[in-house]
Amino acid sequence: MLTDGEKQQALEQEKFIADVLKIRRTPPREKKWWTIPAITTTITAVLTVAVTSLGTYYMQTRLKSQEFALSRQDLRLTQTRDAMITVYELLATLLKGTEDRAKMAAGQYDALPDSMFNRIVQETNTIDDRWRRERETAEAGVYLYFGDRPETVAEWVRTRSQMQIYADCAEQAYGTARRTNTHVVNACNRERIAAESSFAAASKASALG
Repeated sequence: MLTDGEKQQALEQEKFIADVLKIRRTPPREKKWWTIPAITTTITAVLTVAVTSLGTYYMQTRLKSQEFALSRQDLRLTQTRDAMITVYELLATLLKGTEDRAKMAAGQYDALPDSMFNRIVQETNTIDDRWRRERETAEAGVYLYFGDRPETVAEWVRTRSQMQIYADCAEQAYGTARRTNTHVVNACNRERIAAESSFAAASKASALG
C-alpha cells in the first residue's frame, strides 16, 4: 500500500505527463511575415533610407527656395539701385545745367572765350533736351520700385515739379538777357533753393537702407 508521499509523487508525475502531451498536441503558432527577423531587418533598412532621403530632399528644396528668394531680393535691390542712380544723375545734371544757364543770364560767364561760352550753351541745351526726353522714364522707375512707398513717390513728384520750375525760370532769364542784351542778376535764386531742397528730400526718401 502506497504512502501519502508516494501518492503525491505519483499525482505530480501524472500531471507532468498530461502537460507534456497537451503541449505536443497544440499546433505551433504561425509567425507573422513581418516579424521574421530577416524581413524585419530589411524593412527597417528600407524605412531608414526612405526617411533619410525624404529629409534630405526637404532640406534641399527648402534651401533652394531660400536661395531663390534671396536671389530675387538681390536682383530687386540691384534694379532699384540702378534706377535711382539714373534718376539722381538726371536730376543732378539738370541742376548743373540750369545753374549754368542762370549764371549766363547774370553775366557771370561773359569773360569766357566765345568758344567756351558757346560750348556751355550747347551743353545746357543738351541737358534740357535730355531732361524733357528722359523724365517720364525716370518717373516710371520711381513708381515701379517705390510704388509701395507713397512718401517717396510724393517727394519725386514734388522734386520733378520744382526742377521744372527752376529750369523754366533760368531759360526765361537767359532768353531775356540775350534779347535785351542786359544782365538778369540774382535770377531764380528762390527757385534754385526750392529745387535743391526737394532734391535732397527725394534722395533721403528713396534711400534703400
